[in-house]
Amino acid sequence: MAGVLLFALILMAIVRFSFSKFLLRVFDSTINHQTSSNLLLEKNMRNLRGSIFLNLLFYVNFTLFIVQYLVYILSLNHEHNNIVFFLYCFVGLVALYNVKFIFIRFIGYIFNGIKESKEYLHTVSIYNKNLGVILLPITISAPFIAQHSVPMLLNSGLILTLIFYVFRLSRGLKILFRQHVSIFYMILYLCALEILPLLMIYKLLYLLV
Repeated sequence: MAGVLLFALILMAIVRFSFSKFLLRVFDSTINHQTSSNLLLEKNMRNLRGSIFLNLLFYVNFTLFIVQYLVYILSLNHEHNNIVFFLYCFVGLVALYNVKFIFIRFIGYIFNGIKESKEYLHTVSIYNKNLGVILLPITISAPFIAQHSVPMLLNSGLILTLIFYVFRLSRGLKILFRQHVSIFYMILYLCALEILPLLMIYKLLYLLV
């Protein structure tokens, strides 16, 4: 896994030195809705390239975190702790978000909410990008610190992930509230696009353990 850790560091270095202004705006977008809206409306190649690198960093780093958590906290069998297991998790994570992306765009098209679906997906992307950066010190440090300190470090990463998830969900619900979407449809949205994927992930992890 040393190669994966190195790749994550290289991605972060590229973003830091080539897209620093874009990175700062992505950070600001988590608390400043206007900045987030401006990024959504802006269409330029530099932002697009920065977004691609940050999205890739999220997928790589979040997969690393999942693998480390399974190995160190849930005591997954050692034979799973290899690059093949990482690749399985990576492909699964990418597939999950792409299916969700297609489904939300489809629902937005069917119910004449294309603008709202784009804004929601942009919000998901913003919080994912930030999470990918913030988890990097944790995933980089976990293999090299004292064994007894690893659970505390990874649990702090889990808490950060949950906090980001709650904030992301809150921002998404505000988008729906602004469009006066009924409570019934909000419940359907939460069950189909937020709760169900989490239950599926939990089931898969339970089978692995």
